[in-house]
Amino acid sequence: MELKDSDLLAWIQIGCNSLTLQVPSRILARNILYYQSHTLAQWAASFGFDAISINFPEADRPFRIPVSVIANIKNKDDSSMSSIISAPGLYLGEIKIYTPEFLRTIANLFERKNDRFAVVRVSDNLQIAVTAGMSGHLGSIDLQPNTRVKREEYWFAEDLYEFNRTWRRDLSEDIPIEFTYRALTNSVVSKEHWSKFTTKYRLIGDGSEHYHMAEILAIEPITAPTKINF
Repeated sequence: MELKDSDLLAWIQIGCNSLTLQVPSRILARNILYYQSHTLAQWAASFGFDAISINFPEADRPFRIPVSVIANIKNKDDSSMSSIISAPGLYLGEIKIYTPEFLRTIANLFERKNDRFAVVRVSDNLQIAVTAGMSGHLGSIDLQPNTRVKREEYWFAEDLYEFNRTWRRDLSEDIPIEFTYRALTNSVVSKEHWSKFTTKYRLIGDGSEHYHMAEILAIEPITAPTKINF
């Protein structure tokens, strides 16, 4: 019995140091282990983990699938395997997940890993997720450091002020907005290079937390902006 990926998403749990599939029975766990080890190993590799566990009630020890099982799949050469294992599709910072809906949002973000997405926590403006598709304009292969920066560290201050005024007025979980702003192209790499970003924002709730899901629509390099004094 081979389940669809969407079925597996209902049971996945993402921790800071682990990826676990929590399923309701031993029989189901064995079926998933037999039929879908390859898929789960790819998920673990893309999230930056070295393995994924399948847990079930009354388990003495969960089943463990290392990402190395990918290398045993036929018709795959060593170079393609190393690229799968060494290149995560989604970079996650420190995050707590309170609802299955938000977990599915994060998992769906991984499905669009080649597009340019980021997630920012509203309460502290901390960027907590970045897709691999952002690496092109950020000019970096390892995007993990970019999950630890706040908007104040890379946005032009006047544009951030206007964005905060705009999203609080116009953005809701039902209504997205587009906003154009100036920011450091990648504050982790350089404090000198700037770009103009046009970004589509969605508001996402998870318990008492709220997040901005940002999809980059356009990027244009610019000279450093100058603060206007009134």
